[in-house]
Amino acid sequence: MDLDECFALIAELSPNASKLAARMLRKDPSAPAEWAFALEVGLADRAHDSDALTTDDLLLIAMDKDPQHFSRAGADSLSPPQIQALEFVREVRREGRRRNGFILAPRRARNNKAPSTDMSSATA
Repeated sequence: MDLDECFALIAELSPNASKLAARMLRKDPSAPAEWAFALEVGLADRAHDSDALTTDDLLLIAMDKDPQHFSRAGADSLSPPQIQALEFVREVRREGRRRNGFILAPRRARNNKAPSTDMSSATA
């Protein structure tokens, strides 16, 4: 998917789904980094006529940001805008993983110490 296809998907979202997706993707490291500004502007423009977020919407955002601390008990009763937002967010994150790859933490030595940053042994 390229950015034009992404904007075509945004145009298909309802205003409420756009508002939800914008909140879910804000500062999301899984989204393509080069799309951050364009996504924010495009989703905000589409969400212009949206209703206020409900408590169910806020719970969905919280579940998305921190799934370990929130149960998915109400996930079977999602509204159509919530489903649209989740599907869009998953697609954008999938593209981000494809483009950005995975960020790996530095490897630790066998004795579980962090890699040495001592520069005294480096040669000039």
